[in-house]
Amino acid sequence: KSVVVAAGSLLTPLLLQLTGVDLPWLGRNLSIHPAYGALAMFEESMDEPWNTIPQGYFVDGLADDRIRYEGYYSTPPMSASTSPFRGPELTHWMDQWDKVGQFGFMVRDTGVGSVTMGPNARPLIRYSLTPRVIQSLRAGSAVLAEMLLRGGATEVASLIEGVGTVTDVHQARAIAKMDLGPRHFRTMGFHPLGTARMSNSPDNGVVDFEHRVFGYENLFVADGSCVPTSLGVNPQVTIMAMALHAAECIAADFE
Repeated sequence: KSVVVAAGSLLTPLLLQLTGVDLPWLGRNLSIHPAYGALAMFEESMDEPWNTIPQGYFVDGLADDRIRYEGYYSTPPMSASTSPFRGPELTHWMDQWDKVGQFGFMVRDTGVGSVTMGPNARPLIRYSLTPRVIQSLRAGSAVLAEMLLRGGATEVASLIEGVGTVTDVHQARAIAKMDLGPRHFRTMGFHPLGTARMSNSPDNGVVDFEHRVFGYENLFVADGSCVPTSLGVNPQVTIMAMALHAAECIAADFE
């Protein structure tokens, strides 16, 4: 009696398109959390820091209200294969990986991306970093480098093209004023949302406040694609709450 689509923000729009749904906002409004991280070398060994809980702490109230600083940690094999280091510099960092700390941040964006049908029905994702996000990346990376240095790091690998390794507070603060664009940052993207956004009408979204796809009586969406705006935090609990709400609405139809 009811069909629930829950394929995520990157696949739900394509599945709906393939079944004939044609709404102007479908596949638009893609938001992610552009994320940046730095490496910090400390004097003392931390044993095996990659075996800790990486997101058990964060820093609030610095630089920009769109920035959320969070801990993370990638394993040595993953870090070695994804780092920009080469030759002796790679050896320098990997030989002392038990002394390397990692910390980063993510930026709340404004839903400027899209998902459309690509070759072989695969998702074609378009996303651009806005000037506002670039400003946050500059400010955030400057604060992050200074924070790590003041926390005891002897050097910070900024992973920013043209910046390199930072060893003092003045170098760290200078990052905020540098002419840096999207290509300079080694960014990651997390938590895609919004491609079947919830709204009050099909002119502004894809599903109504009961998660029902506009124009269909028994077709529902219950995943992150319904979230209408970027949250600035991990959306797991929000998605769970919305899914519960969708389930209650669907169940009411069977009463």
